[in-house]
Amino acid sequence: MNLITPFEDVSQKWSLQYEELELLKGKSENSLLPFCIHLKLYMNQGIFPSSYADIPHKALEYLMSQLDVKAFLNINGMAGFQDDTKLKF
Repeated sequence: MNLITPFEDVSQKWSLQYEELELLKGKSENSLLPFCIHLKLYMNQGIFPSSYADIPHKALEYLMSQLDVKAFLNINGMAGFQDDTKLKF
């Protein structure tokens, strides 16, 4: 599914709104990106990701820039994902 999406579409669908940022209060730094991925993917496509391939690459980069996190993929497992894809911080 990892489709290239025009920036306008990414910014409209994947921008974190004030109310969504409020949900992040009290969450650990390591859980921010996975939480936002699940939230925005569910809001935009009505699904929770079952693998990294479910997350549009440009959307992931956009969320990372909003949260000011750096991540790399480790193929050993991501919490909340059923396959063995993990985001490390």
